[in-house]
Amino acid sequence: MHIVKATAKQLPLILPIYEQARRFMARNGNADQWGNGYPSAELLRGDITRGHLYICLDGTDIAAVFCFRTGNDPTYAHIDGAWLNSLPYGVIHRLAAVRPGKGVASFCIQWCLSQCPNLRIDTHEKNIPMQKVLLKNGFVYCGIIRTDDGTPRRAYQFSLPQPLIPSSGMAAAHFTLFAPKDYPSLLPLLLEADPCESVVKNYFTHSLVWGYQRGQEPLAEACVQPLAPGLAELKNLAIRADLRGQGVGRALCLSVFSACQGRGFVQLIVGTADVPGHPGPFYQKLGFSFERKEKDFFLRRYPHPIYDNGRLCRDMLFFRLELRDNI
Repeated sequence: MHIVKATAKQLPLILPIYEQARRFMARNGNADQWGNGYPSAELLRGDITRGHLYICLDGTDIAAVFCFRTGNDPTYAHIDGAWLNSLPYGVIHRLAAVRPGKGVASFCIQWCLSQCPNLRIDTHEKNIPMQKVLLKNGFVYCGIIRTDDGTPRRAYQFSLPQPLIPSSGMAAAHFTLFAPKDYPSLLPLLLEADPCESVVKNYFTHSLVWGYQRGQEPLAEACVQPLAPGLAELKNLAIRADLRGQGVGRALCLSVFSACQGRGFVQLIVGTADVPGHPGPFYQKLGFSFERKEKDFFLRRYPHPIYDNGRLCRDMLFFRLELRDNI
């Protein structure tokens, strides 16, 4: 699946999806949220014109539609409760999936988080399926907001944890979730931890990449690839050379562990080459436990020999972290 902006020509295909969503809501005890033909064709045309309406494509078929934008939302200015923070945020509205319960809504939400890691959203108190999707994706219930017509909505927010900035060299840095477009600027760091670009590019495409950034300059990165429900692998961890030995790696890992837990992961694995001076003890101090050695891993997985500090890498050591026990 992939996400693209909707066009005016696609509106006749989009309107029936919302009609189907209204029927689904009604069948599930939520006839009020999108009553009276909401969202209207006029509203959706406005979303399209402003570049805020997106569709999720499964092949050539539309699997979901939603409105996403960044910037302040007037309906979120007042809340009976408290938002997680006052940082710039993005919003999701009017999310409708063709086949609810198949993971498409989560896919769309995760795409929005890759564009803006500080998100707000609201839903009706009777929209139990959406509330479950939001909690599954790490959103936190914040309170009650009111729409333009005064009706109450349950408000949720997802926000990455505040960064742990451990050294003066990290001044003005912030913790962020990088986007796919950041790959070129991240590549020098990625290759420091894994020198085979073809392998790096393959897992980067399927990973969540968090790190520290100052302006547009990446300072450190941690690349996490989901493997199965609740399980992910820390594939690549790199700190800019002049910032090493200052606690940046530990601070980054702790922030990433918290972010992973917010995404529903309960276990992380990490692999490191079995060579003298490998970082296994570093990971063990963070709570990882040794799990296994995989013989000839690098000889089988890489197209050319890989060296670490002049030593040929052959075997991989794997460690596992139970996030619920350590976060």
